[in-house]
Amino acid sequence: MTDLLALIYYQVMKTSRYGFLVLVLLSFFFVFPQSLILADSYDTDSTTSAREVIRTRLQETREEKNEMRQQAMDEFKEKREEQLSLMETRREEFRNRLNEIKDQRKARLVEDIDVRIQAINTKWVNNWQRSLGRLSDLLVKVESRVATAKDEGYDTAQITSAIETAKVTIASAESALVAQGEKEYIISITDESALRTDVQTVMTQLRSDLSEVKSVVETAHESVRSVISLLKDLVKSELAQ
Repeated sequence: MTDLLALIYYQVMKTSRYGFLVLVLLSFFFVFPQSLILADSYDTDSTTSAREVIRTRLQETREEKNEMRQQAMDEFKEKREEQLSLMETRREEFRNRLNEIKDQRKARLVEDIDVRIQAINTKWVNNWQRSLGRLSDLLVKVESRVATAKDEGYDTAQITSAIETAKVTIASAESALVAQGEKEYIISITDESALRTDVQTVMTQLRSDLSEVKSVVETAHESVRSVISLLKDLVKSELAQ
């Protein structure tokens, strides 16, 4: 292409009195379109690069969340194993005291209640853990959407701050659930005549502990709802442009 242009330039300058003007026009038709092609190519590469960055960032965030969850589960299992010996000692004491109860009907009833108390605690801890997992996954998606908006020039400072706050509340709730899952509620039998009181004491403690954890989990939910509200405002501002 360069050799062809050089040849044309030479012939034009040799034969035409308006050679300079003709050369300018030829440059416009041959060189300028090439510049446009290069510019379009640059814009396309820039857009593709931005998408790749967002995709990579999303994948890294997901991997970090999975690692954090796995680490929390590993810590829970480790601490749980450390407490097994102590819990087994208390459980053995409970069984011995249970065997001392003369009324076998009452003994079976207390034993059943003991099993149900453990099941109730496990059920709520598992339910809340799944709930927090869904919140974390939702935040990952929101972060990706916010990153795209930021790259497009929108003001994302407020929602970014809200996301960080939500992460802190979720982490706090996850820690509370780990602690709650480690607890084991064992009825401390004092005397056969006081079985009702002994059972009520444990049940009251369980309700109190679950209520505290529920409050922390609800705080995490509320923080994520705030993020979603800000995301809606961000989308509206985008549509208004």
